[in-house]
Amino acid sequence: TLLYSAFSVVGSSVRDLLAYFLSFLFVFSLAVRRTNVPLIFAAMLIVLIPLLIYQYFAGGEEVWYWERFTGGARNPNQLALYVVCGVALAAMFVARKPVLVAIVIVLVLFGFATQSDAFLAYVAVVTLTALLAFILPRKYFLVGWFPMLVALTLALLAFGPAIADFTWQQWVSADQGFARLLLYENGFKAWLSTPFSFLIGNGAGYFSGIMGPFEAAEAHNTPIDLLAIGGLLGIVVVYYFPIRNLSQLYKIGSRALFSLYAGVVVFSFFHFVARHPVFWFTVYATAWTIDRRTAGATR
Repeated sequence: TLLYSAFSVVGSSVRDLLAYFLSFLFVFSLAVRRTNVPLIFAAMLIVLIPLLIYQYFAGGEEVWYWERFTGGARNPNQLALYVVCGVALAAMFVARKPVLVAIVIVLVLFGFATQSDAFLAYVAVVTLTALLAFILPRKYFLVGWFPMLVALTLALLAFGPAIADFTWQQWVSADQGFARLLLYENGFKAWLSTPFSFLIGNGAGYFSGIMGPFEAAEAHNTPIDLLAIGGLLGIVVVYYFPIRNLSQLYKIGSRALFSLYAGVVVFSFFHFVARHPVFWFTVYATAWTIDRRTAGATR
């Protein structure tokens, strides 16, 4: 990052390098100290929900992006990230079901208020995954995706025009001028610009764009942005623990948390999450929860 900044490569960002370093220090401090992880979540929730309620009713124009609620974040997807992480964390740490249901309802309502396409994708993935996880025995879960896809195909054939029109409207509203597809394409071009960037990326920053790569824009897709930033090495480093957590949740049979966490992973495909501490706290807290549930099962 420092080298590319010195040569004025468009998109290179020392500030982003600092953001990643602070996220690393946060996770490292959790790992090396005996930290009360549930208490951290409680503190987050105590601040987050009252703040969102206040912002929604008294925040003024600054907390709205047109008709989309941002809660004071830079864009609605950033608030939606707190919602999806908050729901997963609540499922881990809130033992009393009435309290859990109330928290989830409040957070989900704020999620819908963002009108985030990433949040809608999250809801769809969590719903489909939960249906499979709770209906099918665990040993048939992976096999169950095939009949689910067949059923979806039949539904598309039966209600194709209505579904296609709804999907098209959602895509157009979320992707004005088809900019997102261009950002995806140019993010890949930034990744593939040199053999060096293919392996370890272009450093911290924003390397996509509308007219071409290296226009200091995000692809708004964590895997694509990670490839441009850290190459193959970067995407392995960042996604190792999220994918490992997902696999472990499946193995221990934690169906609800597996579904919610799958939604968090899919959410990252529609918004860049790697420099947000709330994402890394969710990854860490999930690993922390898996370790304790596994230890409890072996006693």
